Amino acid sequence: MQDLTPVYETRMIIGTTLGLILIATLSAWWPAYRASNLKIVDALRHV
Repeated sequence: MQDLTPVYETRMIIGTTLGLILIATLSAWWPAYRASNLKIVDALRHV
């Protein structure tokens, strides 16, 4: 494992960053999308 070149580390950092951005975006978008489809009265009942 000591033979890791900077190219592999750079790819790993970029891939991890993009993966985390994708997961964060989806985890914020999905509940907002579901909430936008509710009627206001139904949404307020769950508060």
